[in-house]
Amino acid sequence: MKRIMNLNLYCGDKDSILDAKGKGMIIINSLRNVNYFPCHKSVVGWTGSGCPKDNPEYLWAYRGSDLFLNLIDAPDYKYIPKELIDEAVQYIEFSILEGKSVYVCCSKGESRSPSIVFLYLYRKGYILGRNPILEFSKIYPSFKPAKGMEDFILKELEQNNK
Repeated sequence: MKRIMNLNLYCGDKDSILDAKGKGMIIINSLRNVNYFPCHKSVVGWTGSGCPKDNPEYLWAYRGSDLFLNLIDAPDYKYIPKELIDEAVQYIEFSILEGKSVYVCCSKGESRSPSIVFLYLYRKGYILGRNPILEFSKIYPSFKPAKGMEDFILKELEQNNK
């Protein structure tokens, strides 16, 4: 678990979930089928390879103060729902403004969770400059977004630079 800048924002992998919960942090969880750890599948209760699209919690589910995301490391950014990313980024903002600490996690802490944290920092103006991805990599060296997440980020950067 790594603290991001001087914010009440932390990013990492599944191995720090219990520590974060013990510290009273809000968890934004994008785990996929990891034994012994809650994930969208286990809290919503779907079976098979994907959540039914007609489920009202298809994209995300709140349980208590935690947010569980139905997010995979898709090879194509078109399979990453913008509204899911927006919900996670808005919840980070809301929670921090409420004075709470937030832990954003995925299985390895390399792609999904740091991509969400990057987008929060970028959208809120914490990361500026000509190469915000490089700047974030200095803050969070484990950042290794999968192809879909990377393309999602690049698309957003491109749209904001028009």
